Amino acid sequence: MIKFFSEILYILGDHRKKVPYVIFLFLLLSVLDLLSLGLIAPYVALLMDNEMPVLENIVFFDQYDNIFFIDTENKIVFFSIVLITIFLIKVCMIYYVNRSIYLFCNGFLVQTRAQLMMYYQYMPYSEFLERNSADVMNNIIVLASKTNTLVLALLRMISDIMTGVAIVLLLFFTDPIMLILLLSLLLTIAWVYDTFFKNKIFDYGKIEDKAGKEVFKGVRESLDGLRDIRIFGKEKYFFNIVKNGVIKGVEGNLKSNLIQVMPRYIFEFFMLSFIILFVIINIYLNRSIDNFLPVVAVFAIASIRIMPVLSGISNGLLAVRGSKYAVHKIYKDLSGKNSREKNQSISPQKKYDGIDKSFCYLEFDHVSFSYDGCENQKYALNDVSMKIHKNETIGIIGESGSGKTTLLNIMLGLLCPKNGCVYYNDIPLDSVINKWREKVAYLPQQVFLIDDTLRRNIALGEHENDIIESRVLNALKKAKLFDYTMSLADGINTYIGESGVRLSGGQRQRIALARSFYFERDVLIMDEATSALDNETEEEIIEEIRCMRHKKTVIIIAHRLSTVRHCDRIYKMKEGKIVDTGSYKEVVQNANNKL
Repeated sequence: MIKFFSEILYILGDHRKKVPYVIFLFLLLSVLDLLSLGLIAPYVALLMDNEMPVLENIVFFDQYDNIFFIDTENKIVFFSIVLITIFLIKVCMIYYVNRSIYLFCNGFLVQTRAQLMMYYQYMPYSEFLERNSADVMNNIIVLASKTNTLVLALLRMISDIMTGVAIVLLLFFTDPIMLILLLSLLLTIAWVYDTFFKNKIFDYGKIEDKAGKEVFKGVRESLDGLRDIRIFGKEKYFFNIVKNGVIKGVEGNLKSNLIQVMPRYIFEFFMLSFIILFVIINIYLNRSIDNFLPVVAVFAIASIRIMPVLSGISNGLLAVRGSKYAVHKIYKDLSGKNSREKNQSISPQKKYDGIDKSFCYLEFDHVSFSYDGCENQKYALNDVSMKIHKNETIGIIGESGSGKTTLLNIMLGLLCPKNGCVYYNDIPLDSVINKWREKVAYLPQQVFLIDDTLRRNIALGEHENDIIESRVLNALKKAKLFDYTMSLADGINTYIGESGVRLSGGQRQRIALARSFYFERDVLIMDEATSALDNETEEEIIEEIRCMRHKKTVIIIAHRLSTVRHCDRIYKMKEGKIVDTGSYKEVVQNANNKL
């Protein structure tokens, strides 16, 4: 349990500083509760015109006759005004406290989701490859919200504990024996209930989390593969995946909610039974109703107030058990994020800040790489050496599994070599990775497009006021997309749909080209960028690339040798090694000689 609360405090981050203030507000509210309830017994006695010994036991008004030398009618008016005033102040205070709690929790939720999003955006690429996107979405959307709900429940539990202590003090001074009997009964019930359900609530929390991931996974796959699913008639299969996930989640949530909501009604039943039994016993013992009615009134009204208090404390304890799994997952990711940031803060990158980093060449010096968990630690890249000079057009070819993608990811700084080093000029690439990425435009087979306008897709990630329209138009001209854009009703403000669904494959590739022109990137890396295009469109894109020769550094990764025939130099890869290098003619001749 100590570990659990330490994880909660860690996740709270800067919001920890606000917790003492919130607790102070709860304490103030508890005092108001004590005052408001403490007035009930003397007020009832006053209405009955009763000078009872019981009033001598009540903490605030044991000597009120000595304080207020006024007649009974004026006493009633005075106490009525005091009661109304205190309850009015209490209502205002409840509003302010609840507002403060919700502001605190909403701010915490924003912080948690923002930090998780930052962690996932900057996580090591090797870790990203191992993560499931449905799990990531579930963490940000569902588990972050669940953690926030837990924090809210804990804050309310603190408030309820303080209020409960205040009510117990009042009842102790009213009738300590009756209080001890009542507490013994309620604590026994709470212990039995908690013992029976404490493990079940944790299990239901895990079921909800697993079901949430299934739903996210099913929805994502259903939308991504809509065309294939419809053609093969497999809608029902994916529909059932989502439906079954929702049903599992709802069942877990239902059982969890029932466990959390029932304590209030169980406590209510036993408290009411206890008070009625107290009245029956006093009547059976022939005690005057005037002697025990104020006590019953205090306990009855205290019972009404303490019901949500006991329920809140019970729900808080159950929420702790039900959210352990969620809290641990969030803590694991956020602690990983902060650990990485700490390591990055002492990164050697600052060592080279004073050096001119204008691009001259990129060199792979005996680079090897293997993926963690790979069988026999087989190298995906094995002792690769190459040098790419500024304004060269380089082709890298090979079959699937030859190591091209791994080489590309290392080239982009997404993966770090296990052996050897990559140099930007004569500086280790990881030391100037941000400088290198400022010069690179990446053109994959599946172009990344957002569900927005052409304009915002070309100036990707730029704020609206920072987009330079003349550069957008110039980029469109260079990418041979200007005429098409101008033929559209809304021009560059045309919405292209999710993932550019309203565009052809060639047009999507040209948008990626236009993006590289807009950001004035010196290095263009094409990763199977034309493999999904028809021959005519592929030739058009290749021709555009030819026009860049000796103006930009172009690196083309492809399956087909014909795609890289215009390159200055070609590297052929097989089983993680470079097995041939040379011009197009030389590589073709070497391949023919082997035949």
